[in-house]
Amino acid sequence: STVLWLLVITWKCLRQIVLNINLQKQIRRQTVFDDPGHLKQKAAQVVGLRADRIQVVAADFVQSPVSYGMVKKTVLLPHDYATRYTSSELYLLLLHEMGHIKNNDTVKIQLLSIAECFILVLRPMLKGFIRDSELLCDNRVLGMLQDSRDTYGELLIRACSEKTLVKGLG
Repeated sequence: STVLWLLVITWKCLRQIVLNINLQKQIRRQTVFDDPGHLKQKAAQVVGLRADRIQVVAADFVQSPVSYGMVKKTVLLPHDYATRYTSSELYLLLLHEMGHIKNNDTVKIQLLSIAECFILVLRPMLKGFIRDSELLCDNRVLGMLQDSRDTYGELLIRACSEKTLVKGLG
């Protein structure tokens, strides 16, 4: 049973490493976020981050915004973000994703994923953490901008009612 456990751990760790390497390669091939309204700078300032340390890219492999990265923090937007979202919606989405970066959720998720390779029962904890971090970031955005609550609520409802998988929004 020890040999089987070691084989499972080795396979899961190698899989995690390969997935991350492939994702980083894909991110490097994506289009940089065109930001004429300086939304990235504004959102980073409100959340308390340095905009120059966050990369925002339009990715052809995500259906909704998502944050990623342990070292190089990245916000991935759907490739059609310019036609899918208004400027105010995009700002709210950036606030949400930068909230994850501010909370170090991207690092925590990676660390929990690595720990799960060794401790298989952590899977439910990882799912619970993701759910709770989404709710925290949603509540933070709602609390920051009282006048945008309706816009954000409508954005959440629209995103959740789409047939595609929604990873970036709670």
